[in-house]
Amino acid sequence: MSVLKDLDASVVFFFGTEFLTFKIPDFSVPHPVVTLFYITTNANSVLELGPKFSDICGENIELSDNRKRARWRHKYSAGRLFASRPMRVEEKLEVLLDGSGHVGIGIIKGDPSDLKDLRETGSCKLKLLTDIRVHKRECTVNITLRKENKVSKLDISYSGQKVVLKINNDEKFWLAFELKFGSVVIKMGKSTSVFMIDKDGYKTI
Repeated sequence: MSVLKDLDASVVFFFGTEFLTFKIPDFSVPHPVVTLFYITTNANSVLELGPKFSDICGENIELSDNRKRARWRHKYSAGRLFASRPMRVEEKLEVLLDGSGHVGIGIIKGDPSDLKDLRETGSCKLKLLTDIRVHKRECTVNITLRKENKVSKLDISYSGQKVVLKINNDEKFWLAFELKFGSVVIKMGKSTSVFMIDKDGYKTI
């Protein structure tokens, strides 16, 4: 038996090709509920609970050991980091900001591991969509990729604001983050989607 923990989300117990998922409850409510899922997989499938931050990041970024949390540490102006994998269609992510500073969130159309110099994103076309300002407070950012007939739409919602970017359905991209200055911590939070990866690609379960 093996155990996989997804921070602030769930604990998965593996038994060969079968696993149990316990959804960690919110203990701040009067009657917390533990949600249990039982799923059977095959030997060629891999369970994926959600992305973390890529270890490809700027000099100003300090990552936690599990790469679920990052903070800005000044070495030069701005610090860039990226999701560990491309955004999935119909995926919903929660990103948490805490502290004081400015945070840009956007996309990069290319694998961050191919970048030779993070100060120059070059042909990967880094596109920042937000300039979120926090001051001694927490801010929750909800990110969703919705597939429509001809294009997909990336929604970024925070503090009553919403940014929408149209993306071609066959276009692969990674989420990109830029911690600009201040003392701010960014945390990759909950993902409402779980994906099964096999030889034919990925699908939600």
